[in-house]
Amino acid sequence: MEFIPNNINHIWSAMIMEELHRQGVKTVCIAPGSRSTPLTWAAAEHPDLTTVVHFDERGLAFHALGLAKAGAHPVALVCTSGSAVANMLPAVVEASMSHTPLILLTADRPFELVDCGANQTINQTGIFGEYVRWESTLPCPTTEIAPQVVLSTIDHAVSRAADQNPGPVHINCPFREPLAPDSDDTNGVAYLESVERWREGEDPWTQYIQGEISESIGLAECADLIENTSFGLLVVGQLRSMLDLETVRKLAESLGWPVVADITSGARLGHYVPHVVAYADQMLQGTWRDSFTHLETIIHIGGSLVSKRLQTLFETHPPNH
Repeated sequence: MEFIPNNINHIWSAMIMEELHRQGVKTVCIAPGSRSTPLTWAAAEHPDLTTVVHFDERGLAFHALGLAKAGAHPVALVCTSGSAVANMLPAVVEASMSHTPLILLTADRPFELVDCGANQTINQTGIFGEYVRWESTLPCPTTEIAPQVVLSTIDHAVSRAADQNPGPVHINCPFREPLAPDSDDTNGVAYLESVERWREGEDPWTQYIQGEISESIGLAECADLIENTSFGLLVVGQLRSMLDLETVRKLAESLGWPVVADITSGARLGHYVPHVVAYADQMLQGTWRDSFTHLETIIHIGGSLVSKRLQTLFETHPPNH
């Protein structure tokens, strides 16, 4: 982090944006407002972050959801305090159900302005309920709190957003005035001395290594089942990354079964994944439907299916396995 502001609100915000960048975030979507000025300024000033600005929080949140799905990496959102936060709930629900990583940075008034009639002030803690994987409220920026607290909070948030059960996370960020990048006589260099190694480097303060789930029980039985299946089907739901897609390609080649790829999988069209029945959903409307009614085994990879016809088929004609 080369530029160090001399305002504690903007020091914390600059650390947040720098750590998000080091953790793989490339885009910050912003619905500007007064209370979120430090976060907006820090995102705009960061040389390696792309910012998307839109006046409507609901539309912006859905745009961020699409970016996160298309880019296979977390996308951050910034909004101001009050009802602006509530407008992001529909997209947060969609992100939770589709396992899409979003980092929600909601500006807030300090605690002394909550529940006393202050404008644009509501209780923002827990506003997204069970639809976020994790949430935390940072304290108001102050030199009395070590910068490591800010960095480790961001690191943990990104880890929870992108782990084996990815989804949205919420960090509530209260700020006291001054909100503009005017000096408040904070000595930024002195404040960041304890994280000098981080400031001069390029790595995150904390690096999380995602473990792999390894389940050996039943693998032999699964192998026997596949070997003895004469009519099987590989069903592909939403995939999270190109690595997942490559794994599906290798599995499809090995099995030699027909592949039904959902529209969210990224494998439906083209020839990257072999044996794909590209228009299976349309085929289920006609006589081809009978071809799918005598399945012995179905292997389902990825997320849930969008196709109602496929779901109905599997319910009315369940396979043996």
